[in-house]
Amino acid sequence: MVARKWKPGDTYSIHDGEFGTYYACIAMGGDCVFFDTNADTALYELASIDFFLRLPVVYPSIRRAGWQKIGVTPVVGRLAEKAYYRYQSADMEKPAVWALEDETYFFPADGVPDNLEILAFWDAQYHILPLLRYHFHRIDTPVISKISTAI
Repeated sequence: MVARKWKPGDTYSIHDGEFGTYYACIAMGGDCVFFDTNADTALYELASIDFFLRLPVVYPSIRRAGWQKIGVTPVVGRLAEKAYYRYQSADMEKPAVWALEDETYFFPADGVPDNLEILAFWDAQYHILPLLRYHFHRIDTPVISKISTAI
């Protein structure tokens, strides 16, 4: 397993000037969830706010993008669930399901569900920020076509 500088529950604020503040939390498995708020929100309130998107984010890009760690959110409920992604390397005839936490993949007997995100590691500044701006302010971005989650 790859050593990471974060741990599940680490929670970040993402300041975006005039557009407000967004919030992300490291879920079980090391991917990020993004809470459905861009208002100033206290850390203890985030646990009661649902998230609208879950994606793997490259850790160094979190530092580069200036995300600020604001504390730790309890890893319970959906935050504690394993994340699964659609995976297909160039040498595979059909797609598989990748279990991010276990860093393994498997082939479900009934095929890979269509609603799984494609396994990719997203950059906090160049990919995630445009997705957040699109979700909260409908500022168009070509990145939106790269995800299957309706945001």
